[in-house]
Amino acid sequence: MSHGPVRVAGPRGVVTIPASAATVEGFRRWTRSDEFPEQARIDLIADRIFVDLSMQRHQAHALPKTEIVRVLANLLVESGLGELASDVTRVFLPDSGTSFEPDVVLVSFESIESGRVTETAAKDGADGVEFVGSPSLVVEVVSPSSVGKDTVDLPAGCFEGGVGEYWLVDCRDDEVESVGFVVHARGEAGFEAVEPDADGFAASPVLGKAYRLSRDRGRLGRWAYRLEER
Repeated sequence: MSHGPVRVAGPRGVVTIPASAATVEGFRRWTRSDEFPEQARIDLIADRIFVDLSMQRHQAHALPKTEIVRVLANLLVESGLGELASDVTRVFLPDSGTSFEPDVVLVSFESIESGRVTETAAKDGADGVEFVGSPSLVVEVVSPSSVGKDTVDLPAGCFEGGVGEYWLVDCRDDEVESVGFVVHARGEAGFEAVEPDADGFAASPVLGKAYRLSRDRGRLGRWAYRLEER
């Protein structure tokens, strides 16, 4: 990164990255400041800043993400495992220096109670604005503007940062009914894809269930997604 501020332009406007954001703590201070833009998704992974100013796609991104949140939120109500958040929820992984906003994140109550995950307080002290520590599960839905980050850079940062499990969802191909849905569990040197069973269900070690994501054409010919668990 250069010694001066850097301007990045996109469909949702222009973002100016201050020179102070070149360090991990400088980046974190920027994310908590009034100068941090609300219209962009900005992540720090392995000393690289990723800025995404693209518009979110409805059928390939918002709809599958909403379905995943629906199913996992119901699971957490039943199990009492933890808390689920989606969009504009910042996570900082100290072990890898990764600061990012996942599409979906699950933080267990046990990790909060044990102190493995803490929260950075808002300026008024009334609530938290950032999880610090290792979430149990991170879900990313691939966008055309974030393929490399979601499939290579972020999984590596999440693994080094101690994230328990990483789901990768890819619904970009509008011409086919099948979707990309891969559950990645922790291996010895990195996340490893869980092999689905004969019915297409992939086991989640963190959640103790198996999942399958599918879609078909619903009303108006639009995609309707279904995340099944068993």
